[in-house]
Formats: sequence, C-alpha cells, structure tokens
Amino acid sequence: MWRRILYIFAYLVIWSGIVLCIVYVARLSSAHWDGLHINELVIKTHNSHALQSLISQDEIIKILSKNGVNPLHKDVDSIDMSHIRDLVQMKQCVQQCKVWSTYSGKFNIDVKTFTPLFRLMVDGYDCFITEQGYIFHPDPCGSFYTDIVTGKYQPPFAKDYTGDVKQHFLKELFPIKKAIKTCLAEEKKSQFQIDSIQKALKQRKKAKLRKSFFESSKHFKKRNEDFAKETDYLCKKLAEEISQRKEALSQMQIFKEKTQLMLQQTTNAHSQFYKLLNFIKYLQRDSLFSAETVQLIAQTTSIGNISLSLVMRSGDYCLKVGELQGIEQKLEKAKSFLGKTLYKHKIGEMKEVDVSVDGVVITRQ
Repeated sequence: MWRRILYIFAYLVIWSGIVLCIVYVARLSSAHWDGLHINELVIKTHNSHALQSLISQDEIIKILSKNGVNPLHKDVDSIDMSHIRDLVQMKQCVQQCKVWSTYSGKFNIDVKTFTPLFRLMVDGYDCFITEQGYIFHPDPCGSFYTDIVTGKYQPPFAKDYTGDVKQHFLKELFPIKKAIKTCLAEEKKSQFQIDSIQKALKQRKKAKLRKSFFESSKHFKKRNEDFAKETDYLCKKLAEEISQRKEALSQMQIFKEKTQLMLQQTTNAHSQFYKLLNFIKYLQRDSLFSAETVQLIAQTTSIGNISLSLVMRSGDYCLKVGELQGIEQKLEKAKSFLGKTLYKHKIGEMKEVDVSVDGVVITRQ
C-alpha cells in the first residue's frame, strides 16, 4: 500500500518538474522573442532552371522597397509577415512563398517559382504554360528561354486568364451541362404535356351523347348540334395549343443541339490543348528535337484540331507534323529520315519536310 503511494507521489513530482521546465523555457523564449531584432535578411529563390531565373533576390528586395517594407533592424512583432508573403506572391511566376524568422534574428523569405514548359504567343496571347497546365503571364521586361508556340492557334481560354486550365475547363463546362440538363427536363415535360393534350383531343372527338328516356328527338338533336359546335371549338383550341407547344419544343431541341455542339467543341478544344502540352513534353525529352526545334507553328483547323509545323535550327526548313494523331510514329519517321537522308544533301536546299501523312515523308525544295 505504502509502496503504491510512493510511486504515485514520485510520478507527480517528476511530471510537475517537467511542466515547470516547459513553463520556464516558454517564458525565456517569450522574453527573448519580445526583444528580438532582425539583423539579417535571407532570401532564397528556387528557380525553375539552373541558368535562368523568373525572379531574383534583387527583384524581391525591389518589391519590398517599393511598398515601403524593410524588415531589417525592426522588432519581429512589428513585422507583418503575411503582408510580405502577399506582396511577393503578387508576381504571377511565384508558385509559393514562405516567410519566417529565427531566434538568431534572421528573417527568411523562401520563394518557389513555376516551371514554364513553353511560351504561347498567338493572336494577342502571351503567356507561359507549365507541365501541369498552369498559365501565368511574363513580366513586361522579363524573359525566359523555352519553346515558343506561334501561329493561328485558338486557345481554349481568355487572353488575360491566369490559373489552372483544368479548373477553367470545369468552370466553363458547368453552365453548359446545366443548360443541357435543363433542356432535357423541359423537353420531357413538354412532350408529356403534348401527349396529354393529344389524348384529351382524341377522347373529345370520340365522345358521343346519349338520349335520355324522356328526352324528345328535337331536343336531343339540338343538344347534339351544340355539343358538336363545342367539340369543334375545343378541338381547334387544343390543336392550336399542340401546335404552339410543338413549335416551342422544336426551338428547345435546336437550342439543345447548339448547346451540345458547344459542349463538344469546348471538350475538343481542351483535349487538343492537352495533346499540344504532351507533344511539347515529348519533344523536350527527345535529344534531337529538343536541340533542333526553335519554334512551333500551330493552327486550328476547320474541325477544331491543332495542326503543327516545327521550325528547325539546322538549315532553313520546317518539319510539317500535321494533326496530333499518331505523333510518335510521325516523329520517329522524321528522325529516321533526318538521320539517314537529309544530311547527305545540302540542308539549305530543303524548305519543308512533311510527315503529316502516316508512313510517308514528303520533301519540298
């Protein structure tokens, strides 16, 4: 019994000591933190390329200075870290910004930028696009060497759009699908109403009066004539209503078809965009095409697909790839041709190498 009491007492003493130590350290830390001054500013940028930078340490310092922010030689408690983070993240190339200070008086700003896969410069568009399909716009005085897509390509997003293309697609898709769903529900409702009116019309036409036992023939005849006139009038009204509802149903079906076509075009436009994205990834993984490709010329065809040509570095010629179907086979055919045939001749004489037709290489001088 006494041994158990001693164990409990010792247990309480040990934990009381631990709690007192924690409280003491916390008070010391708080006292140190309250009097802490920032004596060093450390800025780290994790850029997307070893030799190129979308944002530099000097640019970050300029952003802070322009907004009257200078954390050096100030108390930690007087610095709004979230404001500094928001200022840096206003740059579209910044993917993530972390801001913190240490007990030694260092103020840290850690910046991670997006990695551009290619630059899109078509018909007023000028933006960088990452491997994940994130879009951001370059600074007016900034530059970054990467593949450039030009031509008459029509992207599936607005010129000033910034953000994830997939999110843009889902946002664009929602009202279209909602409109189609509403059309289908209204179409079903209208068809049911038309069927009900037609059924009532048939029943009215088939309806006949019966002569009562004490009713005279003259009175029955007059009642029949009145009933026939009323039936004709109702039938005309019902026929007009059916005609109006059918016309409205026809217009609704036309609207539904247009909306479905819009859905198809929107889906295809985004599908083509991701095909372009994957094609450029494939190019950059290939040693020959990553070294030889200077520019991609993209066009949107009449059916909404992308047709591509590559401007090559060696010589004055283009490689016409065509639409993005069977692209790997086309490029393998082009590599074989360029490796075995083209370099045996004068490269300056070739104006175009066409591999857009499956299994065929056509050269033009």
